[in-house]
Amino acid sequence: MTELLDKSVFLEIEIHATELAKETGMLLSKHFGNPLHVEYKDEHENNPVTEVDKEAQEFLVSRILDRFPDHGILGEEDSGENDNEPAPDFVWVLDPLDGTKNFIGGLPIFASSIGILYRGRAIAGAIYVPWPNETKGAVFHAREGGGSFLGTRRLSIEDNKTSNRNKLTAIPAAFNKEFRFEESMKSKLGDLRITGSIAFEMAMATKGVFQYSINTGPRIWDVAAGTVILAEAGGAVLSVISDKTEWNTITSFEPHWISGKTNFGNLRNWSSPILFGDVETVSLIASN
Repeated sequence: MTELLDKSVFLEIEIHATELAKETGMLLSKHFGNPLHVEYKDEHENNPVTEVDKEAQEFLVSRILDRFPDHGILGEEDSGENDNEPAPDFVWVLDPLDGTKNFIGGLPIFASSIGILYRGRAIAGAIYVPWPNETKGAVFHAREGGGSFLGTRRLSIEDNKTSNRNKLTAIPAAFNKEFRFEESMKSKLGDLRITGSIAFEMAMATKGVFQYSINTGPRIWDVAAGTVILAEAGGAVLSVISDKTEWNTITSFEPHWISGKTNFGNLRNWSSPILFGDVETVSLIASN
């Protein structure tokens, strides 16, 4: 059964996700730089949402269900009202606009992330990012067993045997509060950058722009697409499971999947520190 899905359904899903990422990117680009109505999901006004976030998700939901009406959808802008319902084996996980603060402020560092899970495992994904000299931006995409691509160009992460202090590294704003490194590593962490978009960072790590990135507690819609895109390019994506302290490769966002019983809430509640990038550097960072 898995072999059949790998050769047929997974490819069809990747192609559709890639097309949707392109179209969503065009929608985002149309609004970028224009005045926006901003609301906040929290009382401290740290988590903004705009009409563009909502419009992009509505567009994606409509197009996905037109093509795959029996698939499930989990989006960042969902109300969560279906969290107690059983999730289908195929679930599309959406972050229509990752990097909303950047988008609002006019900084062209954002992404639209479309990840597809099969029984909790990321099997395909597409990430749109704005790109210099490309009016339609760029789309990173992959499917399990099919390789990772930027447009039509296949991507492969070159292993770095040791951390390069001059190469770029992406970190969260709360980096100093959440992580501590051994003294010997402090001069080898790389040239640190805070981007404000985890999906953007995963795309850049796949391209080799970032040697690695570490984040404190992303949600499933931030990383579902990037997990398969990075893995298919030969990279590593690690998380910390439950209350353990060891970094482990992400093989599933719901390892105890039971068809017809695992619900949307099980997926929505996923959150974990995450470390990703080229295999050698990620291994070095994880051990320190």
